[in-house]
Amino acid sequence: MGRSSRRVALLCIDPAEDEGVLSLNYSTRKLMAALMTSPRLQDTEIHLVESRSKDPDEFVSRLESIDADIVGASAYVWSTATFVEVARRWKRRRPDSQVIFGGPSARPRMLALEPFKDAPLHIDAIVDGEGEEVMRDIAGLAHPSRDALRTVPGIMVSSNDGWVPTAPRIERAELSSFPSPYRMGLLARQQTALIETFRGCPLACTFCQWGDAKKLNRVFSAEYIADELRALESLDAKGAALIDAGLNLQPQAFRNLAAAEREVGFFRSRNFYCEVYPSHLTAEHLEFLENVQADRISVGLQSFDQEVLATLQRRFDESNFERVVHALAKIANRVTVEIIMGLPGDNPQSFLNTLDRLLDLPCEARVFHCLVLPDALMDRAAPGSDMVYDLQTLKMISCRGWTVDDLVKMPELLGARAARLGGVAMNDWWEFPGRHESRRAPDGAGAGPAAEAVSPSVGAALAAGVTAATGGAWQLGATQWVNGEISAQMSTPEGPLVLEMAAATGGQPSYKSVNGVAYRYRQNGAARPSVRALQHLDRVIAKLSAVVPAVLRDHDGAASRVS
Repeated sequence: MGRSSRRVALLCIDPAEDEGVLSLNYSTRKLMAALMTSPRLQDTEIHLVESRSKDPDEFVSRLESIDADIVGASAYVWSTATFVEVARRWKRRRPDSQVIFGGPSARPRMLALEPFKDAPLHIDAIVDGEGEEVMRDIAGLAHPSRDALRTVPGIMVSSNDGWVPTAPRIERAELSSFPSPYRMGLLARQQTALIETFRGCPLACTFCQWGDAKKLNRVFSAEYIADELRALESLDAKGAALIDAGLNLQPQAFRNLAAAEREVGFFRSRNFYCEVYPSHLTAEHLEFLENVQADRISVGLQSFDQEVLATLQRRFDESNFERVVHALAKIANRVTVEIIMGLPGDNPQSFLNTLDRLLDLPCEARVFHCLVLPDALMDRAAPGSDMVYDLQTLKMISCRGWTVDDLVKMPELLGARAARLGGVAMNDWWEFPGRHESRRAPDGAGAGPAAEAVSPSVGAALAAGVTAATGGAWQLGATQWVNGEISAQMSTPEGPLVLEMAAATGGQPSYKSVNGVAYRYRQNGAARPSVRALQHLDRVIAKLSAVVPAVLRDHDGAASRVS
């Protein structure tokens, strides 16, 4: 017997390493909210298919259980390879279904790369831009087909000749008319939320996809933002991160946010996270930040080398930059300055000089491995950049100024330095505390934060948990309290590993958050643990999560009584 309703499945992969943060899948939930509230789609079933796994089998299996007629895939660097394979398999099963790609990687240039060159055979259309109205139109077609898709403005439909654009979407709905997934109850309680106040960016840096000055008139009203903050209060959110290109890049959007916060006062008692651009920072922005609970403020630098920045079309005033970092450090719990390893025209020595200079400022330094993104370096790199990059991860392999060997050795050096300074070493990014705030002293140095051994009973409980979780393959070594965190050294078949455990705040970078505890790991050296080692680490965390929350609470209670 046939079914009367159409079924739409929205696919997304959550890459977040901290389970208390929603990550960029917020955008898929906004799309879901738009479809659910369209009067034309009252008889349409909307399904969210979300996972942390990149296994195509999982997504295909879930699509089969839904029997989806329309599949919308959120294509980012971390999800494109998975979803192209899902499209291949799904179209073989349901050739009459429609597969639509949207998101930053849904670009003809990206899908023309060797791993994805057959994409037009399996993907019916790509959405280049905002998806709320487009997906409403697609889901509302009487008989979805590629011919019908050509009547939908603002997309590119696949054909034998590649991607054919439809008519431009001239009129667009006001952003504040779109429904809120927070107000619709589509999101969990007690998370770090995401807030959007405008779309686009006035800058056109070639390493970044964001720049689109045409969208700068696209702002959310003060009333809309205030309603968002009230919804977050009702969800007992830990705080919220601004996902705009920057706090201070769209004057009207900032004024609307400030007015909403004055009315609601959400950030007086909850953490606020944002990005700022030094060249646009004014006293008005600093006053706003002083009146909220600013936990982490990020500042994009990329490099101190003026020639490199000029090649990237990045404006920079060095003296103003340092003034801004010092001003922000007096306001925020943490200032994080972001730089990129492997930029065309940079080189290892210049990059390390930038990192060293940052560590003398009152800030953390966060390093990202350069990605060759569509709408960015993939399309707009300066002539002579000589880029070679991985065609799936888009990580730079070599370019002008960086040899293959340089980009193999630099992550090893960064991992070793992060281990010495008490920083964080992940697969594609590294974080370093400034020298004024290092969590522990470099090897051989006498200064550092006060440390004390955990009690024998706590040490015995942790040691038993590690042994039980790994079948004796790992052994617990020295375990200390360092600035209110537990730092546990472990002996593993792959070498020493330190596991750090602290009360989760929703803002600090972590490998996992379980039962209110954030877990970070670091190794002596940069090699990422093997899959087997990470499986052991997951089992260790699962075992210790039954013990550590109470240990941290007891320690905090004792500390408060002493003080």
